[in-house]
Amino acid sequence: MAEDIKKMPVGMGLPEMPEKIVIATKKVVIDWKRICFILLGLVVFFAFYLIPGLPDAVDPGGKVFKLPWAGKMAIGLFLMAGIWWVFEVMPIGVTAIAIGLFQVLFFIRTPKEALGDFLAGQTHQVLIRLDHLRFVESLWGQFLDSARIRITFQIFCMNKRSV
Repeated sequence: MAEDIKKMPVGMGLPEMPEKIVIATKKVVIDWKRICFILLGLVVFFAFYLIPGLPDAVDPGGKVFKLPWAGKMAIGLFLMAGIWWVFEVMPIGVTAIAIGLFQVLFFIRTPKEALGDFLAGQTHQVLIRLDHLRFVESLWGQFLDSARIRITFQIFCMNKRSV
């Protein structure tokens, strides 16, 4: 019966059915650049954690200001967050929450001071707007570049008048 089937010339109709259909396995892509910048931020933070002390600051009038341990850790945390924000290794909201958690975990500030803004009752509005941003990004992801996302974030989350 298979001999009775007439082979069609190339370019006419569908090709012959293959004997075996193989589906390619999903390739797991690891974003090494993102991982490296996350680790770089953590290394900078823990470098400030491990160094014994920074020199005292002296103002133009000659007054000496000793930098406390919490101040040294705040500088390290600021540099870590700056690295994460500049290289966009995590969403901005996740980095902001991580800053508060690092402040509490490493005793830079008290939990009430560090997380007070997140727990003040307006957090849900910020998180809803961040979810809105994620929704817009998922719908139009291939058309949005990082600059447009930053502008949208500023409009929806940073502008106090829109609250």
